[in-house]
Amino acid sequence: MVGASAKIKLAGSKEDPRGRYVIAAADLGPGEVILTEQAYAACLHPKYFGTHCTACFSRLIAPVACPDCCGVAFCSVACRDKACATYHRFECQYLDLMIGSGMSILCHVALRMITQAGTPQKHRDPEDHFKRTLMTAFLLRCLQKAEFFGRRTTEAPEPTELELQVGAVLLSALQSLQFNAHEVYETRITGEHRFDTAKVQYIGVGIYRGASMFNHECYPGVTRSFLGTSMILHTSRPIPAGAVVPENYGPHFLRQPKPVRQRNLRSRYWFKCDCRACSEDWPKMDKLPDKPRLRCTTADCGNALSYPSKPSQRNVKCNRCKKQINLEASVKMLEASDQLCTTGAEMMASHQLEDERVDEAIELLKKGIALFAQVAVPPHKPTLVAEESLRSCFADKGNANRY
Repeated sequence: MVGASAKIKLAGSKEDPRGRYVIAAADLGPGEVILTEQAYAACLHPKYFGTHCTACFSRLIAPVACPDCCGVAFCSVACRDKACATYHRFECQYLDLMIGSGMSILCHVALRMITQAGTPQKHRDPEDHFKRTLMTAFLLRCLQKAEFFGRRTTEAPEPTELELQVGAVLLSALQSLQFNAHEVYETRITGEHRFDTAKVQYIGVGIYRGASMFNHECYPGVTRSFLGTSMILHTSRPIPAGAVVPENYGPHFLRQPKPVRQRNLRSRYWFKCDCRACSEDWPKMDKLPDKPRLRCTTADCGNALSYPSKPSQRNVKCNRCKKQINLEASVKMLEASDQLCTTGAEMMASHQLEDERVDEAIELLKKGIALFAQVAVPPHKPTLVAEESLRSCFADKGNANRY
């Protein structure tokens, strides 16, 4: 995968029920960059045509206009010239028509995959397939009128062989983009404090070939941030070599109960999730335990033991390996983990927060999360809060603007 770390690799196959997916090729710690990928194609949401560059999604300061239309703007001459030399020269005069047609942004991305990158089913009911086929014909006609295929010598509706090939690519994209497109977002800071007043705002959609290979889990192992239209994936928790590196497609166990997550995933992505958070039916954030289960200290045992509420309960017999276990050191390491995570979160709460302090907070959170993974198993509220805090720190380093 282009832009991927050597510490991840592809596994699985088309015959595998899980398809192709990403696993760790080596042990991964929290906060590691595992993928930096420029979008194969990306479209800004029409709502932000007047505030963001339609090419790189940067916030506009001194807008540069298109020489032929007033529908979009660019942040620089370089962005304008690049867009007008490729996709925008075909979309320019028909942009109002396309938006006025009511087509979704995914339809625009499908078109952009053709105009930006150049030329080259199952489970759908007849009505849905018909609508996508009709949109394909509409977009193909826009390309014809914009002379994407060159000047036509006839107005006959029959497409040429090349136009049929492009139409097939458009239809294929319209059928698959609901599964593979990623929302591009920015962090909006509306007050003095850069984290307390920060909100994530979706501003567009992008196609990322490498990132689309990550499978879903309701407890993700990575966090997404964006720099322009480039996606950056950081690990949010330790992942051992050989384990799946999971992304999250939206339904997260911290925010949605299992029935809602399962319904949403079946409806949009056509699969039933059997991740650990689903199979064990983990509770939402407000009902998470403050004390986690602790790992058995016997090598390769893998058992999780109840947290000892009293010091006298720290000598226990593991019901899997049948050995007598002392959990004293594990309890102390967990307390140290909680302290690191709390200190990192408190540092983020400071009103006079400089970039250097954000970096310090990231390091403390990474150490706390890694220490937790050595002695305990999720779910654990303080550690999950730390993982969410780490996500906020990485997002702050990406597309972040004050409003």
